[in-house]
Amino acid sequence: MARWVKDLVTIVPLLAGFDGRDPAAIDAPVADFSPTDLRELRMAFYVDNGIALADADVSRVLYAAAGSLASEVMRVEEDQPGCLEQAYDLEMKLLGADGGVSLWRYLAQLGSTSVHPLLKSWLEKLEYYRVDLEGFQNYWAQLDRYRVEMVGFLRNYDVILCPVYTQAALPHGTYALEENFRGFSHTMAYNLSGWPAAVVRCGETASGLPIGVQVVARPWREDVALAVASRLEQIFGGWQAPELFKGASVAAIGA
Repeated sequence: MARWVKDLVTIVPLLAGFDGRDPAAIDAPVADFSPTDLRELRMAFYVDNGIALADADVSRVLYAAAGSLASEVMRVEEDQPGCLEQAYDLEMKLLGADGGVSLWRYLAQLGSTSVHPLLKSWLEKLEYYRVDLEGFQNYWAQLDRYRVEMVGFLRNYDVILCPVYTQAALPHGTYALEENFRGFSHTMAYNLSGWPAAVVRCGETASGLPIGVQVVARPWREDVALAVASRLEQIFGGWQAPELFKGASVAAIGA
């Protein structure tokens, strides 16, 4: 959504709250974005969610990010919620309880009668998760149990550092392959819990591809996620112009 964390700090209050159009939006207060004392935070980090292990480059960057904050927070431990290994199948269950029929219908309503092969291959994955009404009720019960277990993890931690994806980037056209698609479980985990998360660049591969770290905080604590992301941005330099654009003017690259 933004190149710098400070831009997100500006955007969040504009996005939050009831807008008179979205019935799911609530008029929740936005936390004060004044500087957060990182010394009060208990931090967990991990590179393997039990579904898709981060590769060597992503793991290296995550360990570096966690290590850089070790002296600035209350404590850092390598730990993770035990239910993370459920995240991929659970999100697919909730999206695909009808086998993807509602999503196909939505595309038709938008006039998308011919969809991209990658979108088509993802939608086709949902057929596996088709169930009847009783099965759908069971899916929601699984989600409730998942969220209870996730909240229990917060008895010991305030913020989590984890992968955004298992590697820096995928070759074009390969994201929907089963061995690649499960890597998205690292963000699915927090789509399901509904917790705020931010992503900030903390390193790169030997070939120069950027590697981000996902910073996850407690419900309604966007201020904590952004405070940690901001500190990581300061330490590791945040966004870096691609080699292609280095030396080009701001106007030339459309920034």
